[in-house]
Amino acid sequence: MSPAKRGIHRLEMITSDDHEGLAAAGRAVFASMPRQCCQFHLQQNAQAYVPKKRRFAGKQYPNMNTRVTD
Repeated sequence: MSPAKRGIHRLEMITSDDHEGLAAAGRAVFASMPRQCCQFHLQQNAQAYVPKKRRFAGKQYPNMNTRVTD
């Protein structure tokens, strides 16, 4: 189903994982559109630089990425 049929009429930002192919496609199709890495993949990418014995946040704070709304 197209974005318009789902009620999306104006894009403001593209959020995706950090795959270079997706980034290139986004730049080609939406050249002026801001793009950000999704929080899940940003966290995964950051963990690649942390030694395994220091990776405790996910176990200690399992809901740290959960959005809280009223």
